[in-house]
Amino acid sequence: MLAGSRRLQIKTGARLHFGLLTARPTLGRQFGGVGCMLEQPGFELLFEAASEFRVAAHPLAERISAFSKVYAANSGMAALPAVQVSVQQALPSHFGLGSGTQLGLAVAKGLAAWVGEEDVSARDLALRVGRGKRSAIGLYGFDLGGLIVDGGQPASGSVAPLLANMKFPRAWRFLLVMPVSEPGLSGSSEQSVFDGLASTPTEVLAELTRLILWELLPAAAEENFGVFARALGQYGRLAGEPFVPAQGGLYTDRRMRRLAEWLEDRGYLGVGQSSWGPVVFVLCPDQLTAEQLRLAISEAGLAAPEEMLISAVAADGATCREVS
Repeated sequence: MLAGSRRLQIKTGARLHFGLLTARPTLGRQFGGVGCMLEQPGFELLFEAASEFRVAAHPLAERISAFSKVYAANSGMAALPAVQVSVQQALPSHFGLGSGTQLGLAVAKGLAAWVGEEDVSARDLALRVGRGKRSAIGLYGFDLGGLIVDGGQPASGSVAPLLANMKFPRAWRFLLVMPVSEPGLSGSSEQSVFDGLASTPTEVLAELTRLILWELLPAAAEENFGVFARALGQYGRLAGEPFVPAQGGLYTDRRMRRLAEWLEDRGYLGVGQSSWGPVVFVLCPDQLTAEQLRLAISEAGLAAPEEMLISAVAADGATCREVS
C-alpha cells in the first residue's frame, strides 16, 4: 500500500422489491414494478492507491474482480487503475436485497470516481457492469434513494425507465427478517423460472397498476400509513401469485410463511417478501412499534434477534467520498 495515499469510500443501501408488474412480455413491456431503498444493510467499499489493481481477500473478491473487468472493457479502459478494493461491509447475497446490483454499481462508482468521472449516472454505470437487465428499482435507488417505480423494459430490452421517485415518510420503518436458510433463486435457476412463466393477464396488470398509482404513491405523499400498508400487502400477494409454483407458496422459506401468517393474524398489513427472498419485511409506523414487534417475534420463537434488522427508507442515494 502507498503511504499517505488517496482513499475513496463508497456506501450503498439495500433494495426492497415489492413485486414485478409482469414477469413476461405483456402489452409490449415486461418486468416493471415498485420498491424502495433502505438505509441499511448495505455495502461499504474502500478504494486505496496501490502499485496495481487488486481486490483484498474476501468472499466477494472474485465477483468484484469480474465486475471491474467488465467495467474496464465497457468503458474503453486500456487497464484498470492502480487501486486496491476492500470490502468493509457487505449485503448478504441472494437474499432479495439487490446485492448484485448494489455491488456492481458500487464497484463502477468507485472506478469512475477514481479516474475523475464524478457524475456518471447509475443508469450508465449499470450498463458498464451489465446490470439492470430486469428490474431497475435498485439501479435508480442507488442514485436517488426513496420510493421508486420503474416502467418495465421495452421490447428492445433496454434499461427500464424511471416513472416515479418519491421521498418516503421519515418516521416509517421496515422490520426485516433475514432467516438463515437457503438463499433465493439467482442466475440460471432464476432464468429458467422466468422462462416458464406465462404473461400476466391484463386485468391483473391493471389492478397492480391501480394499487401503485392510486394507493401506494398517494398514501406515501400524504403519509397515510394505513392505506399504504394495506395496499403494500395486497400488491405483494397479487404480484407473487405467478411465482407460487416455483417457491412452493408466496414465501420461499417455510418458517417465513409461518411468520407472515402470524403477522397477518395480528393485523399487520404491510407484509411481503422482497424479490425471491428469503427476506420478509413488515412495514411499521415508527421505530418504537418496530422494536416492540421485533421483541414479540423473538419471544414467539419465530426468528432469532440476530436475524432481524430495522431500517428507515433512504432519503438519498449511495455516497462516494474521500476519507482519511
